[in-house]
Amino acid sequence: MVRSEYSDIDPTPIKAGPKLAIQLNGSGTFIPGDTLTGQVIRQEHVVAPQGTVTIKLVGRTGVKHTEEHEHNNANGGSSKTTYYHRSKFILFETSQMVFNGPVHIPPQAQQPQTWPFAITIPTTASPHTLLAMAGPKRLDRSFLPLDEASIVQRPLPFSYSFRGGFLSDQIVAYVEYFLEASFVEQHVARSNKPKVKLATLPLQIKPPPVPPLGDFQMCRHVITGGMVRTQRLLPGRGEGSDLTKREHLAKFFRSSSVPKFAFSLEMELPSALQIGNIIPLKVRVVPDRAETTDIIAKSDQTVHLVAVRLRFTARAQVLFDYEDSKYKEGLEKDCKDHFELQVLSDKVIIPTVGAVAASQDGTSQDGKSQDGKSQDGKFQYGGGQTQAPAPEFLDVGQVMKLRLGHDHVQFLDNQTAKLDMGIYPDFATYNIAHRHLLKCEITVSIAGEKVKLATERAVVVLPGWV
Repeated sequence: MVRSEYSDIDPTPIKAGPKLAIQLNGSGTFIPGDTLTGQVIRQEHVVAPQGTVTIKLVGRTGVKHTEEHEHNNANGGSSKTTYYHRSKFILFETSQMVFNGPVHIPPQAQQPQTWPFAITIPTTASPHTLLAMAGPKRLDRSFLPLDEASIVQRPLPFSYSFRGGFLSDQIVAYVEYFLEASFVEQHVARSNKPKVKLATLPLQIKPPPVPPLGDFQMCRHVITGGMVRTQRLLPGRGEGSDLTKREHLAKFFRSSSVPKFAFSLEMELPSALQIGNIIPLKVRVVPDRAETTDIIAKSDQTVHLVAVRLRFTARAQVLFDYEDSKYKEGLEKDCKDHFELQVLSDKVIIPTVGAVAASQDGTSQDGKSQDGKSQDGKFQYGGGQTQAPAPEFLDVGQVMKLRLGHDHVQFLDNQTAKLDMGIYPDFATYNIAHRHLLKCEITVSIAGEKVKLATERAVVVLPGWV
């Protein structure tokens, strides 16, 4: 049996050259159940009475924890010690011999020698391979059950790579699939040991498509504490009106003569998102009349949406199996990474609970139509004389056309914001669990004053449907 060079815990690199290479037909992205076809190739000259070519397909998950500790020496100096902690699960190994016989490749051959192969990606892990690698002591150090019935019912995880932590405390976690070809050159003389050449080719396994998500399981959050203090809140003043020097001083010293508008922001955030789908994000303003200055308590305030900042935090939780006495019971290690998107808008106005109703002719007294749009088509709320029922939420995701991609967020007219890290769907395998947290920060402007309010929640990211 040929021992792989890549039995360590680090991800498998591409290895190819004139001595041996793997050429795959079609694209490099597949799903479980696909059949891989291609050729093992050798260009370099060889003459051997016996040559054996084997192709192997491997799936595995691995985590590696690197710790650096600094120690003070007796002479007053310091030294660093690096510790490596690892965990690996072999999901499956399937191999086939594609050639066995004499091999002759002449020097400077015009065409390389090729050996075709066809090998099918399994749809589940192999209980025999997985349990043999795990061993009895690791049965309780897994995010998933390790009994045979559970193993064969769970689909294979998709390709995954995650790096996080700091310089002195780093985590590498991955799920990888790769092809490994071996060429064993055997000569007649017993003193000659077999010569072995290896080639490797990593594969990208994507999750099978799922139907488009229809229910985002929206969850309502109420963010209190919104407050604006300015003389521009007074009736007859606008957000563009200038303040006098005395008004500036009164505002700076937070004088009680400066009117204040208190409010909370109601937001509906999704519990689930889908790659390729819209990001629903609904908001509306609820005035706090009790904390608002009496002189403006019955006046409607226009609330502009200034900015939306989305922060996705990816959390990789990993399990280790330590052999040293310090970590006999194993260790759970969390690491996080995040990316942010900021979308600016100066045209959208957020609906306010308690805004006035329209008049009988379909427009309120300030010329706004019943559908919440002004005569120029922009979203408008407020004005008029009589109070209307609580308005529907403004779906910022729909208005700004926010759409989640694998490595970007799309918004407005096909503009894209590149993400520092790729988006992986949520998943759990035996030593890795990948989850997400979504934080949403809304910046609003009222009477020319900006206020930021934020909330967050756990969100499940699902694969796309194409």
